[in-house]
Amino acid sequence: MRFIPAMVGPVLAVTLVPEPELRRATIPIFFDMMQCEFNFSGNRNFQQFENELITRLDQEVEGGRGDEQYKILLEKL
Repeated sequence: MRFIPAMVGPVLAVTLVPEPELRRATIPIFFDMMQCEFNFSGNRNFQQFENELITRLDQEVEGGRGDEQYKILLEKL
């Protein structure tokens, strides 16, 4: 039950590697994770997933790991 929220940090770290092909392959995993979490548990645990994603993304970007290309690709995908 805690698998998906626990995987947010590691998957996010991979998407932030500055390799365009790796990013294109891994960013959609977040959508799949969100969809799976919502379909499995509804809104009950989805907020936990959402909070974990926002917190981790904020930490990584503040730590200098985000860039403009990442932002563009994240919005596009």
